Amino acid sequence: MNNFLVKTLKYSDNFLKKVKVNNKTKKIKKKKESGLLGVGKHGKAYNLGKNQFQLLDEEKIINISLYGLNENIKITKEEDIKKFLIFLKSMKNKFVKLIITDKVINKEEQIKKDFFEEIKSNQQVLKIYGNKSSKFLTVQPIGIFKKCKIMGCIVTNKNNEKYHLIFGNKCDNNFILNEGSLKKYILEILQSIEILQKNGFQHDDVKLDNSVKCSGMYKLIDWGKLTSINSVSIRTIFGLNHSPILLYIYQNQGLLSKVSSGLPVMETFDLESFLVEKNNKKSNWMRNLLKYPLFKKTIERVKIELKQIISMNIPRNKLLEKYKYTSDIYMFGIEVIYILYKFKINPDKFEVVIEKFTSLLDPVKNASDAIDFVKKNI
Repeated sequence: MNNFLVKTLKYSDNFLKKVKVNNKTKKIKKKKESGLLGVGKHGKAYNLGKNQFQLLDEEKIINISLYGLNENIKITKEEDIKKFLIFLKSMKNKFVKLIITDKVINKEEQIKKDFFEEIKSNQQVLKIYGNKSSKFLTVQPIGIFKKCKIMGCIVTNKNNEKYHLIFGNKCDNNFILNEGSLKKYILEILQSIEILQKNGFQHDDVKLDNSVKCSGMYKLIDWGKLTSINSVSIRTIFGLNHSPILLYIYQNQGLLSKVSSGLPVMETFDLESFLVEKNNKKSNWMRNLLKYPLFKKTIERVKIELKQIISMNIPRNKLLEKYKYTSDIYMFGIEVIYILYKFKINPDKFEVVIEKFTSLLDPVKNASDAIDFVKKNI
């Protein structure tokens, strides 16, 4: 997982385990680890600070490899190792993620791979945002130790066991939106997308789960699918929340024979076959949206528009040039529908934005135009 807020974490004060009492299974509370925020598929998140992150307290550590923004260093002296652990205890409003995996085969290699992918993507996104990174990103070095601007580290104990740790700023990923705050949310996420586009990149996974609120500002997280606007990552292709015109272009370029549902582009937009027959767990939030008239109305309109465009036989290079900046915008339009549904917000004033963001026949050209449209119409 390539983000600083571990979007899949399920926060709970009650960690339960099953035990047998008089041959009957009974749930009892399991003692929570000190400082533990939660556990996800790819990581366990802990508060940093005094009396919080105690995972390493009982370990005999032989070395720590620090990975920074521009440099990496390795500390092996016992004195330096103690100083670094004290340094971690001094952190406030920060957290640490211990990389884990549910894979049984090649477990250590997978953890290592996930760690370095996250370090690399965080370094890349910091370069993209430059001097605006502190405003728009949660990704930041947590501090400086021996001239290293620390983003993560690998801790090795005397048994040669390794802990892969990623550091970050704590933010609120359980925020609530209403009619008054939704416009602010839309504009601030679009401003972040605008910076990406001007630097030739797209987030490619814009959704509510990948947004947080920090110091009163809404920000994007999870940069694992960050990609160039002029390229496509096959593993990111999903279906209903991706722009179908781009799926169509890539499919017909031979880059993509099938979308990840295993269906051709048009069949993917058959809601029942995709969401019900395929029973794709990733689509649960969309499955819920089937009950929401605005979602069904939007997808049906998009299907009609896609058929019209396909019938025009426009050269693929011209289609790509017209639509290459629309991926994150389209995805964001679907996200706004989900937000209206989730928080039970009156959709009336936002329908015009959703229609514009998800239009294939008259698409919004880029994030800058999308920002202007929102300011004029909401």
